[in-house]
Amino acid sequence: MKRNLVIGLAAAAVIAAAVGGTFGVRYMTSPTTYDECMLAEMRGQTQAMYATARTACERRHDVEVSIWITKDDWRWRNDGPFTIVTLSDAILAQYTPTRAQFAYSMDTCENTDVSAMEEHIPSFAKDGGFQLGIIAPSDPKCLRFIDLWGTRK
Repeated sequence: MKRNLVIGLAAAAVIAAAVGGTFGVRYMTSPTTYDECMLAEMRGQTQAMYATARTACERRHDVEVSIWITKDDWRWRNDGPFTIVTLSDAILAQYTPTRAQFAYSMDTCENTDVSAMEEHIPSFAKDGGFQLGIIAPSDPKCLRFIDLWGTRK
């Protein structure tokens, strides 16, 4: 009886040490920076796992990334002296936008050379839109995204 109890306690101690060692060491020594995270996630992995590791580490460390968008991912409208840009739910479900860069023109997009457009960096509104403080003689007729940055959710 005593022998079974001793064997049982010894087995439980070995299992607890193995499980605690695996999980305890991982969380006690978790990476504190993005670079440390990438090194830890890629240790022993093939290059094919790079994108998965990068995404995981960007989420954990709130790394600002460039967000790829299409013309269907945003809309704009004039609202007095401001132009309001709203992003799609698909973009807002994946990212928290932090900044953006737009180009605008007072002429139609068909008549405007992109290199001649004026650039503007707006302030971000919490509802998923950007408020462009474009104060001009008339409302812009052409607005184009240059770049959008944010953190992954």
